[in-house]
Amino acid sequence: MAEEPAGERPRTTSSRRPPESCRSTVAALRRVATASDPGLSRLRLAGTTIATLVVAVVVLLLGVGLVGAPVTVAMPGVVLAMTASMAVRDSAPRAQAVSIMLLVPAAAVAVSLAAVVSGVQLLADAVFVAVAVAAVLLRRLGPRGLPTGLVAFMSYFLSLFVRVQVAQLLVVVGVLAVAGLVTVGVRLLLRPRHPDRDLHRMLRALGIRLGDVVDELVDVLREGGEGTRAARRLAARVGRAADTASMVEQHLDGVDEQLLPDLANEELEVRVFDAQLAVENLAGAVDGLLRANHGAVAEQRSCERALADARAFLDDPAASPGPPRPVRGREAAADGLDLVRFDRAVRLVWETWRAVVDPRSEDPDAEAREPAPASDAGEGPAEESAEPAGSDGVGRQAVQVGIASALAVVVGTQLSSTRWFWAVITAFVVYTGASTRGEILSKGWQRVLGTTGGVVAGVLVAAAVGGHVVVSVVLIALCLFLAVYLMAVSPAAMMFFITTMLALVYGLLGMFSIGLLVLRLEETAAGAVIGIVVSYVVFPSSTRGAAREAIADFLDELADVVDTSAHDLTVGSDARPLAGDRAASLHERFGRLRDTTKPLTEGLAGLGDRAASRRTLQGLAACDHHGRMLSRLADAAPGPVPDPACRDALAATATAVRANADVLAERLRGETSVQVHPAAGCIDRLEQAAALLPGRDRARVLRAARHLRAVDGAVGACARELGVNVVTASEGEPVAGRG
Repeated sequence: MAEEPAGERPRTTSSRRPPESCRSTVAALRRVATASDPGLSRLRLAGTTIATLVVAVVVLLLGVGLVGAPVTVAMPGVVLAMTASMAVRDSAPRAQAVSIMLLVPAAAVAVSLAAVVSGVQLLADAVFVAVAVAAVLLRRLGPRGLPTGLVAFMSYFLSLFVRVQVAQLLVVVGVLAVAGLVTVGVRLLLRPRHPDRDLHRMLRALGIRLGDVVDELVDVLREGGEGTRAARRLAARVGRAADTASMVEQHLDGVDEQLLPDLANEELEVRVFDAQLAVENLAGAVDGLLRANHGAVAEQRSCERALADARAFLDDPAASPGPPRPVRGREAAADGLDLVRFDRAVRLVWETWRAVVDPRSEDPDAEAREPAPASDAGEGPAEESAEPAGSDGVGRQAVQVGIASALAVVVGTQLSSTRWFWAVITAFVVYTGASTRGEILSKGWQRVLGTTGGVVAGVLVAAAVGGHVVVSVVLIALCLFLAVYLMAVSPAAMMFFITTMLALVYGLLGMFSIGLLVLRLEETAAGAVIGIVVSYVVFPSSTRGAAREAIADFLDELADVVDTSAHDLTVGSDARPLAGDRAASLHERFGRLRDTTKPLTEGLAGLGDRAASRRTLQGLAACDHHGRMLSRLADAAPGPVPDPACRDALAATATAVRANADVLAERLRGETSVQVHPAAGCIDRLEQAAALLPGRDRARVLRAARHLRAVDGAVGACARELGVNVVTASEGEPVAGRG
């Protein structure tokens, strides 16, 4: 090593490092960014949309300039490129290209209609309403119907606004075709090419989300459990962790190659959900500890230390010294048994997360399952064969949209003869992705709220920029990027940035005025109010009624999964659906259920009883996870359970669990004289019979018993929340549920 020059003091590493506060701030921001967008899907969507628009605008402006057409002819192509970038969600590149190019004829038909009828105002308005109705009816086609209808609706109104002429239709069709090809090209160039890196980011985000749940449990311990602010925050964090785990699963299902060298994708998927369920089990252990001791835990400090150890391991496994230490003094404490359960739950979190972050580690349940055959499960994209969500109500919603659009045309024209389309767009968009009046109310008020904030911000930003071209263009791109990035998170935030962007655009065009932004707010509010009122008056669909029906449908699917899984474990598999198909169908049902109940669990429409709705949704999420794991376990079994007594116990347990799911579904559909009888006794007998089996079969049956117990317990908890009588296992007496 070279000697340092004499007389110079060596510079220490710490002198070049940023202050500790800066490093902690950067680390905190990185954690937030990682957890909020685990797979960078929203970042990619926003980036792809901006890139597509930039390329499309440049190419289309050059093209119309070469043929001598006015600039306005390029606008339908820009709208198609933007809509395709945001609305087409196919996973495979080929499917994306097909979906995008299908938008071209839809947009061409809409533009042609607008050009033909634009000379007769009343006829143009009537056709506008018809296009809005047709756009809704196209949703019957499935995932491709939504963007197709949306691009037709947007192309029609824009063509009316820029006054496309019949003589220009040939050029417009060419513009639309070029816009579609540009969008496909940019999508292919910018599509993710490193699924293994995305997986590591998602796992890192999942660790942060699970750690947030454990961190919140410390506050729950301090505040005393149910009904506290910490308990309410805990429910939200558990939901975010479940969403991240589902994202990991979708990512693993969407790739063909194995992403980790030492672990199959199917096995990693199971381990991820095991880790999530272990954290939820820990939350249940903390709740039981507090309930048993009326909110006061004798060894609270020791419990908090154990939770801190678990959080540290979830956050940074490499820096964690080892498994959490047991709670001190639990043997002498009055709540010793509950503390033992707590210790086991903390230890399980450590073990399951270690199995995720270290694929070579030994999974305690690995011998009970084998990866499902990759050639049979999950062939082709699931969205192609899936029944479109809410298809049964498409006709009803088409009538609602038709009436709302017609009223919005009338009211919007009264407010402004040139900007009336803002009201119609709002009346149409509040029905996109919403089927019940609660969902429409939630979307409507968020659009008005975001527009209000955008008007204020637009006035301030436009005044500060003062029409400076470069600064305005940069801010326009930034606002559009943030609008798309936050689209899936908050409709209000999206509208805030869109309205701010419009203020900058009007400033560049020399058309900016405060009155124009106020007019936008008035038109948006009018469209939102019209859409909401129509949803409450014309064929109203109750959010709670739709939620109860969605829960009943999910329970029907869950009962089938339990039944077919038990059949495979006791009789053997036959021509029944494969586990991958059963699990996917169950998870699809739960996805629809979660979307339907969103107004009841968050937002304005659910203020009445959000806590109870969230608890019900959490219980059904547990049913979803355990039901899918049971299905996978049955599919991986080499054959039926060899012991006849164990087979009988397993069949009886599955029958009891399925009966409870059926009973709850009947109650939700109107049957009143029903009771839920927990299957705990059957499950105990099953575990006793499994204890006599050899090691591999014993582990498999015990794991099945664990999933059945979890499903049955979650169904019982949901029954209590929904007002169904649950018979206690010890006394045989009904327990009145909480309505």
